[in-house]
Amino acid sequence: RTDAGDGYPRSKRRWKLPKSDPDERWRGGRMIDLVRSSFKIAISSLLVSKVRSLLTVLGIVIGVASVIILVAVGSGLREMVAGQFASIGANLLMVVPGRVSGSNISSFSSLSNSGRFKDEDLRNLASLEGASAVTADLDEFVPVHFRGKTMTALVGGASDHYFDVFNWPMAEGRYFSAAEQSGGKKVVIVGNKVKSELFNGSPVGQILAVGQQRYQIVGVLTAKGGFGQFDWDSTVYMPLSAAERFFGQVGKLDMLYVKTQDTSVMKAVSARIELVLSRRLDKDDFSVLEQGDLFRAADSIFGAVTLALGGIAAISLLVGGIGIMNIMLVSVSERTREIGLRKAVGASFRDILWQFLIEAVVVASIGGLIGVLLGFLGSFILDRFIATDVTSWSVVLAFSFSALVGVVFGIAPAYKAAKLDPIEALRYE
Repeated sequence: RTDAGDGYPRSKRRWKLPKSDPDERWRGGRMIDLVRSSFKIAISSLLVSKVRSLLTVLGIVIGVASVIILVAVGSGLREMVAGQFASIGANLLMVVPGRVSGSNISSFSSLSNSGRFKDEDLRNLASLEGASAVTADLDEFVPVHFRGKTMTALVGGASDHYFDVFNWPMAEGRYFSAAEQSGGKKVVIVGNKVKSELFNGSPVGQILAVGQQRYQIVGVLTAKGGFGQFDWDSTVYMPLSAAERFFGQVGKLDMLYVKTQDTSVMKAVSARIELVLSRRLDKDDFSVLEQGDLFRAADSIFGAVTLALGGIAAISLLVGGIGIMNIMLVSVSERTREIGLRKAVGASFRDILWQFLIEAVVVASIGGLIGVLLGFLGSFILDRFIATDVTSWSVVLAFSFSALVGVVFGIAPAYKAAKLDPIEALRYE
């Protein structure tokens, strides 16, 4: 026979008939239709039970918003600290008492009030090759008063070049004169926060009570900020010789600072500092720290804190996912007859599975979107009180994780719905 019983020759029959099942050729289109219809059903289901839907997405909303806000706080603090170090400059060497490594920043706060260094150390370092400026300070927290107003400020002594070393310009008034430095006159320069908390207008020329003594204000420094418990703007500086008498540490200094000509000579200058100070002190009595060492240590700490805050907030996303699974299981029970009817008219296992899985993802995604908006809003409000920085990776990660939560915790309810027997489902009351 030249035909297959259908009127076509064999060769032409092979050419005329489709090479594949039409269902195979249109599988992509049917999948799009399935997703579109499942999305519409999911939205309709959410609108029918508004209170339940609200409770379902609430956990996701709180989780996503918490991740974004807490990571923004951690990133903001990290950027603020980076700005503080950048404003000082990378070519700064700090000579501190005790043996401290750059990574052991936790012990850095306990170095003040040692009085281990002397005026002669400051003079010896001033002549070092490669050093552009050398200064010193000693400081302590002291209550300051003005006309009934009181605050606790970090009162310190500033030697020559102190404000040049820290790149700290003046907002009002002037720096100390040479006569005030050498004579230990009772004059002070105050930080920006001291001005805002104690004075209504310009404090230049006013008399400030520092402890039990009175000092005339000659200048106000520009706002510099701070981190942790240290606030550059809550400071009061007096000439170093006056501070030595105020604290009863004549000839004794807490810390020394050496600014190098550039970063390329920092290692060489550091070695020269150790050589000069070793003539009077043991090697365990002091440490020379680079600004970069402290910045890297601080940056690693704030990076770990940021990740920890984000991880803690992400726990609430898991709680929200459990809520989605519970609500979806309840929804499957309530819609058993609907599932049986859909199966009776031809819906397959895959159709029912996709319907409930997409519904869970939609719930989680809506919660994630609302959480992102609240996260931005919360970060914007907090930025007025503490530095925040909303990072793109935290937003993407939080939203993606919320959608993943919908998939993971929606599988069990979707599988349960898809496995229902249509006859038993139609009988369900």
